[in-house]
Amino acid sequence: MFRVLLVYQDINTQSLLKDKFEQEGFEVFIHSDLNIMLEQSFDILICEDDLEIKPKLDIPIVKIAKYYTNIKDSSLLAYVNKPFRPTEVILKARLLARSKFGINTNNVRKTA
Repeated sequence: MFRVLLVYQDINTQSLLKDKFEQEGFEVFIHSDLNIMLEQSFDILICEDDLEIKPKLDIPIVKIAKYYTNIKDSSLLAYVNKPFRPTEVILKARLLARSKFGINTNNVRKTA
């Protein structure tokens, strides 16, 4: 199961994204401090675009842009512009995971 760290200020958006990712079979952790990444391992980070990330992380990151951006996605970084649909964020996370780990995340649904 893929472990997603969600760092997002707005509680409603945070809750919506958490629910949608969990429905798709991802294990989601919400935290306000990236230092948690030094203590635990995560497969994907979902955050707002103004979050400063130090040190540089070697995991896929989906940044949700407050203002329109046309920055091209890379193998470890993707942008989603506001307003967004949760399915768009999930799609970007899946594409980055496939690029980084070389596996298909379409079948990460929970089996329980």
